[in-house]
Amino acid sequence: MFLGSFEHQVDQKGRMRLPASFRSEMKGDDIVAVQGANRAIYIYSTADLNEELSEYEKVGFADSDKTHGMVMRLISASAHKISEDNQGRFTLTQRLRAFANIRKDIVFIGSGKRIELWDKENWENYSNCNDEDFDSLLLKLTPKKKGDSDGDGSIQS
Repeated sequence: MFLGSFEHQVDQKGRMRLPASFRSEMKGDDIVAVQGANRAIYIYSTADLNEELSEYEKVGFADSDKTHGMVMRLISASAHKISEDNQGRFTLTQRLRAFANIRKDIVFIGSGKRIELWDKENWENYSNCNDEDFDSLLLKLTPKKKGDSDGDGSIQS
């Protein structure tokens, strides 16, 4: 499982490195980068990407559902196998870099089964929420307990 965030920089030739803890978690698997939500790039092991795409196919195959078909096509078309050089650096396609607005400062985010790559400014804008906003988001995802009518974890009488 990928957890944490790591700030890095892209060098003059457009090369970057996966954080060491993320690289070791991949365990030598093939690594693939694809377009993600919110202008992020999602990085998967090939096995995890295949699993993710098969979940989309279960919901609706490309030709039977317009939304699922479009998602499948966009993800598949943007897929780029990451090949590291002997110093552990890799480059992304110009299309992926442009999609995510990758310039110099970047952030790798651990997001469960995938790694997310963000332009640092985009990440800061996206993740810049105050405590009240974060609490509100968290409460929406917290399972309600028996007798809990407002989702805040307290039991109403």
